[in-house]
Amino acid sequence: MLRKSNPAIPIAILALIFLSLPVSAQKVQTDFDKSADFSHYKRYTWGKNFIITRQLPQDQARIDKAIVDAIDRHLQAKGFVRDDEKPDFLVAYKSGGLSDIKMGAVVDISSPWGPAYASGTPSPLDIHGTSPVDVWAGIMANLLVVVADAQTNTAVWQALASKKLRDPKEAMKKLDKEVDQVVKKALKDFPPKRK
Repeated sequence: MLRKSNPAIPIAILALIFLSLPVSAQKVQTDFDKSADFSHYKRYTWGKNFIITRQLPQDQARIDKAIVDAIDRHLQAKGFVRDDEKPDFLVAYKSGGLSDIKMGAVVDISSPWGPAYASGTPSPLDIHGTSPVDVWAGIMANLLVVVADAQTNTAVWQALASKKLRDPKEAMKKLDKEVDQVVKKALKDFPPKRK
């Protein structure tokens, strides 16, 4: 259930998000206040955004601009109008990234004594008593988009998009395209359909 809160205050589920992405499948989770009437939302303005990255300040500014521009573009494509004077709802994002490291045993099938695993018995030729281990490192990038009612200042809808990045430097080269794809998926179900 969506927590009623000020969108400027980080919500407990805010996984920190760093959005400069290329890689594997993206996950999106949405939640909304089932009692909210989204039909009167026509105009929006921006609330306070939050971003944490390990990027240089100028790159962090590029990431922020890419996210804001993509959200503006996708909301406006849905017919919403940015109106900083008389908004019906506020939109804000929280963004950052977490290290994502996986380890696994490397199977050595070349040994005449059979396969050697990291958790198994070392082969007689393994003088250090260990077997090789594969390590896969990356960043789990997350973007939380929050919509709040402008009159009550309570969150009524949110989408958390997550995507694993293997090479953040390469992702910065395609930043606008990558961010646009993530934002498009995050906003796909906004406004929510009544059932």
